[in-house]
This record gives sequence, C-alpha cells and structure tokens, in this order.
Amino acid sequence: MTETSRLNTALIILTFVHSLYIMYIIVFCPPPNVFKSLGIPLTIPTSAIRDALIALSPSETLPPSLEALLVRLRSFDARALYIRFGHDAVQYCDYCHSFSDFGMFAIPAAALQYIRTTAAVGLMTVRNSGRRGSRKWAVGALVMGAVLEGWILATVDVQFSGNGENVTMWHDRAWYFRQTMFLLLPVCLHLLPPENNALSPSVTLPSALQSVERLVGSLQVLDNVRATSMREGYHRARVAEFWEEEARLADSATHDEDVQEEAGRAGLGYVEAGAPLAVAAKEIAIQWKALMLQVLGAGL
Repeated sequence: MTETSRLNTALIILTFVHSLYIMYIIVFCPPPNVFKSLGIPLTIPTSAIRDALIALSPSETLPPSLEALLVRLRSFDARALYIRFGHDAVQYCDYCHSFSDFGMFAIPAAALQYIRTTAAVGLMTVRNSGRRGSRKWAVGALVMGAVLEGWILATVDVQFSGNGENVTMWHDRAWYFRQTMFLLLPVCLHLLPPENNALSPSVTLPSALQSVERLVGSLQVLDNVRATSMREGYHRARVAEFWEEEARLADSATHDEDVQEEAGRAGLGYVEAGAPLAVAAKEIAIQWKALMLQVLGAGL
C-alpha cells in the first residue's frame, strides 16, 4: 500500500468517525428544553412547571439547580434569554444577570465546537490529500456560519404569542443548524474530486533553468576531462579498451539470433531495413544531438 492510499484510507476513517459522532450528538444529545420536553407553552406559570417536573421526578423535591431555574423563569425577560441562549445558560450561569453575561456564558461552548470542526477540516485537507485548495473555503464557511449564528442570536426579536405556543426557540434552531453544518461540510469536502497537484510552469521553470545550467557546466567539464585524458597514453589505452569491450558486447547481443527473434515478436526488430527500433533510435539520436548543440551553444 502506497503512502497516498494509506492517507486516503485514514481520511475516510476520519470522515466516517466525525460524521458518526455528530449524528450521535444530534440524535442522543439534543439541547435540553424544559418547555419542549414537557409540552407546555412558554407563558405557563412557574408553579405549573414545578408541578409538571415533580410529576416526572421520583421524589417530591427538585434539584437546587432546577429550583434556581424556576425562580429565574418567573421573569419574562429570563424566558426571552432562555429562547435566545438556551437552557444551560439560564440554569447554570449563577452570576449572569444581563444580556451580555448570558451571551458570554453561551459563547465558549459553541466556539469550542467550531474549533473542533475546523481542526477536523484541517486534517482532511492535509498535503497530498488532493483537497488542500478547498481548506480556505471550508474554514471560510465555518467562520461565516459562526458569524451568522452569533448575529441571529444577538439581534433576533423574541416575541411571545398570546397563548405562548409556537414560539421559535432560536437557540435550539441555531444549534441544529450548527450540527447540520458540522455533519455535511466534512462529507462534502471528502466527496469533492481530488485536485490536480501538478505545479504550474511559473513554479517549476526557475528550478528547471538552474538544472540546465548545471548540466551545461557538467558537460563542458566532461568534455575538457575527456580531452585531457586522451593526451596521456595510459588513459587513452584504457578508454580504447572500454569502448572496444562495449562494442564487442553490443555486437554479440545484436547478432544473437534468439535476441533478434524475441525483438521481432515484441515489435522492436532492428535487423531489417526500416525496422521500428532502428528508426526510433536514429530519430532519438538526431534529436538528442540537436538538443545538445543548442544547450552547449547557449552556455558558451
């Protein structure tokens, strides 16, 4: 298994686990809402809420936190904050008394969820994932979602109907919007077609030019070394022996009948006039010679 295939497998597992976790939260951990759970209108007196809670409780008393919640829900301003910031902010924030206090208490929990999903998006768009270019759009969508959610909860006009029914629970609606975005965004990101990782010529051209310059210098040095080595009898004899041995091996291989027969069956015959391999070798030699002349001419 190659490194790319292992990375793709890991990203599939990550996307599956993240999606499974978000679905678990949506199904089994929805935001608590005493009015929806009891099926009572939002304008009902706190005494009726207490009676409904005691009827569901194994004992005749309620926990102190619920008693504190009921005390706060005597005020319709607190019920408006309940709609805007949710059950936990009104029940558990003991020091909260103003709009900004409840807002500051509710922000960290939502912000941590956005940060968690941003980290998951970052892992899904790592290098060689084929989706690195989509990271900025995914993170931008999360930022826009967070800004939109905060703007709605901060500016929405909370209204109570006459009977207190059919009131929009803005916090709960924003929570479901957030979790739905967390569920769909990584899946859509994974389903996007992989990007083409080929580099543009503007990126590769400078390094290619540097490689050509080094090649030209190496060829010039090689040409000088070869000319110098041929001036001494010992080196000239060694070079002649090397090329004679290479010619002998090449001649032995090209004249071997088994090699000729196998090359003919593979469509690479070189014995007959106009054979494909001979023609291709000749063309390559001509092109290479022309290229080297241009390179050496540019370097001189």
